[in-house]
Amino acid sequence: MNTDTAYARYLRQRIQAHRIARLKWPDDVFIQITEALGFGRSLRELPEHRLSQLHDIIAGYRIPLPEGFEYDSYGRYMYALQQRAGLSDEALRYYMVFHFQKSHWNILDSKERISTIRMLNTLIQEQEQPQ
Repeated sequence: MNTDTAYARYLRQRIQAHRIARLKWPDDVFIQITEALGFGRSLRELPEHRLSQLHDIIAGYRIPLPEGFEYDSYGRYMYALQQRAGLSDEALRYYMVFHFQKSHWNILDSKERISTIRMLNTLIQEQEQPQ
């Protein structure tokens, strides 16, 4: 059984990219999870159909949010900008506490929210400018 087709390589790349960038699972955690799900320790040993199954599972998994951690649509936009800017939750919380004396997006007023969005957009623009 050939496990090194172009599509199999693509699936392995997508699985690894998702588990690193979105789920932030280190190698040992990922190996434990794949073993527990019955996929074994090595992605290279899996045939395409099993890689496809694993990809669907990994891509469909969402990290559960802590209780009470709900954003409105504007908050989800802010969170997407935060991720794009590469800003950690702790750094954003520090910014909000320092500038507004508030520790969570949900308790910011509209002016503070706009200010936070502008700061994130500025960070993104600075990162995207050629040096």
